[in-house]
Amino acid sequence: MKFSKLLGIYGFLLFCFLNTVRGQQNPDQNPEQKTQQKKATQQKGQQKTVTKNAQSTPQKSSRQSLPLKPAVQQKASVDTTKNMQAPAQKSTSQNVQNQTSIAPAQQQKAAPAQTQDLLQLLGEERPHKEYIANAFKSTRVISGQSMEFLGAGVLDFRILHRFGLVNEGVSNFYGFDEAKMRLGLDYGISRNLMVGIGRSTLGKELDGFIKFRPVWQSKGPGSFPFSIVLVTSMTLDPTKAPPSDTLKFHFFTSRLNYYNAIIIGRKFSEAFSLQLTPEMVHQNLVDSVSTSNDVYALGIGARIKLSRRVAFVVDYHYIAYGLKKGTYSDPLSIGFDIETGGHVFQLHFSNSQGMNERALLLGTTDQWSKGAIRFGFNLSRVFTISKPKSLSHNR
Repeated sequence: MKFSKLLGIYGFLLFCFLNTVRGQQNPDQNPEQKTQQKKATQQKGQQKTVTKNAQSTPQKSSRQSLPLKPAVQQKASVDTTKNMQAPAQKSTSQNVQNQTSIAPAQQQKAAPAQTQDLLQLLGEERPHKEYIANAFKSTRVISGQSMEFLGAGVLDFRILHRFGLVNEGVSNFYGFDEAKMRLGLDYGISRNLMVGIGRSTLGKELDGFIKFRPVWQSKGPGSFPFSIVLVTSMTLDPTKAPPSDTLKFHFFTSRLNYYNAIIIGRKFSEAFSLQLTPEMVHQNLVDSVSTSNDVYALGIGARIKLSRRVAFVVDYHYIAYGLKKGTYSDPLSIGFDIETGGHVFQLHFSNSQGMNERALLLGTTDQWSKGAIRFGFNLSRVFTISKPKSLSHNR
């Protein structure tokens, strides 16, 4: 018993000695550090056991770890979306409030800009120049030229008839037993230029003319209120001179006569058109020295539309200078235009028998006041010879 007690005392003293030696080797460590070291050693031991278990059962650990990851990721994603949505909702609500407060002012400012953008996208319909057509239904009022033109590539075959005097009664069948005629061909070179030729049974005369329109009545930007048309023509007398006449037709130029005119006209409405024509005729050869070579006149043409296809027309020429009053009269014709498809009929009464410009102005001797009038008609038929490739203006 004594020996065992002595052994226990010596063991206790040895333990205390060893502890004192350790404390001297690590003087900085305190009891708390010792406890932390113990915990670290325990954790290392646990990790070693886990790795051993994982190596021993790798399939179980992999099967158990795989299904846990999606759940964890879903929770993490839900948490993050909640955390992100909360400030986003706040910011969007604030932006909506700010936009609603600013919206009326912005809409007022944006409205003109939007309309301008729409007009640019759709294309603004700018006003364009539009030419006025169909002032008259024919290129002639009745006997004299009108401000109207043929279309480009259009051929007009024209027949003009004048019968005898109506006041001659039944003996001459009110003039129908007697007739004079002019056959003509007119052609439109362009919309502003046309030419024509013709032959009359009265005097066997040949005539040709050129008609040009430098100004065309139009509306819109750069428009002009009326049309200006220039006309020049020439007639040739091909008849032979009698043997007793030594001067007439001695030269070829003596057979020629010239006509020049400026037509100024306007279509005031769909129902009414009016034109004025200052005109002159020059004769290369006259009968006497006292007779003037030049004759000046003023033509007046008017059209009043009565229905869709019928119009009332007047063609008057006032002789201002160059002819003896009382011997010659002012030509006056009145009648009706009747349009039937490609044909235009003109039924009229006139005191003139001539159907070209020279014969109209220089050869009228009958007077309306004495009942010396003639019935006549003009017939026009147009044919399209060639169609223009493009039309740059509306007709």
